[in-house]
Amino acid sequence: MQSLGAALDKHFGGEKNIGCGVYMADYTFIANAPTFDTSQQSNVMQNAYSEYRLAISLFRQKGDPMGEACARGDRAFTGENLRQARIAINDALDHLTNALQSLGY
Repeated sequence: MQSLGAALDKHFGGEKNIGCGVYMADYTFIANAPTFDTSQQSNVMQNAYSEYRLAISLFRQKGDPMGEACARGDRAFTGENLRQARIAINDALDHLTNALQSLGY
């Protein structure tokens, strides 16, 4: 997720050629993040897992429009799609940080 954020940051820094290849490699990996059964785990682990899944969900809510554009074969992203994807990455990373911190990392 951090590498995808870095790619979007390059775009906002003036590099106009962020293409589907760059976006979709990370997008697909994140969007298809594995699920786990934590029902037998401690409350701490279950809460961390909830943060992890929330991070994926937040990313997908705002990042899916760019993924869908790539799937359609579009080569140009709107500024709004890029902004929303970057916001989603920031929000998701906050939740991943919370998950790691709750586990003592």
